[in-house]
Amino acid sequence: MFVDLVSGQAHTLGVGTHNFMDAAEVARADSDPVIKARLDSCVFKGAVKESGEWRAVPMCSMNQQKWAAIYEERLRDPSLATQPQVFAPDEAEEAELVQARS
Repeated sequence: MFVDLVSGQAHTLGVGTHNFMDAAEVARADSDPVIKARLDSCVFKGAVKESGEWRAVPMCSMNQQKWAAIYEERLRDPSLATQPQVFAPDEAEEAELVQARS
């Protein structure tokens, strides 16, 4: 793409920026019409499956609300207890943890 751009062969070039809102701003969306309007008009959205249906959720909202709800739901799934965990300590780390607790 860069070569096409500098050689004049690029037909269009789209540049965009995104100003993420922090969790405190997103949490006020129900009471702040400006924040609600920003979330409603956002084009940077992620797909989330809720109750079997996919819907597009603004990334700011997803970062603040959706991931917490998704993780909470997943952590309540009893089948997770039987699955190997990515960050499970190895035997040496486990021994250190046991020793530190005593």
